[in-house]
Amino acid sequence: MSSQTRRWPGTLLIALLVVAGLFIEWRPRLALAGLTAGWLALGGAAWPLVGMRLRGAVAALARWSYAVFLLHYPVVLAVGALVAWWWPGQLVPAIAGLLASWALSIALGAGLTEWLTPRETPKGKP
Repeated sequence: MSSQTRRWPGTLLIALLVVAGLFIEWRPRLALAGLTAGWLALGGAAWPLVGMRLRGAVAALARWSYAVFLLHYPVVLAVGALVAWWWPGQLVPAIAGLLASWALSIALGAGLTEWLTPRETPKGKP
């Protein structure tokens, strides 16, 4: 049995749970989560939409995602505190802080991942 064939029962179960949850009470976040899960479950069928050039970027972001997840909250708190201290109640610095915290989180996550991930050595060499 191929991995694609084994994936369908779990995907169907998730879809049924999302539909049941939306039937009980409509929530836009649940609908968005269900659509995202469906798009990810399609996997190979969705890649042509992304394009060949973006595959490397998506793979890198996927590799860094856990470190970004761990670092994003403290980075947002620190940048938000600085923006609120220096420019309280101003829209443009708040938007700049949002974009800066997003970029800083990704950069720090990438750096942490690359620093902590062991390098592969050629076979036969220690």
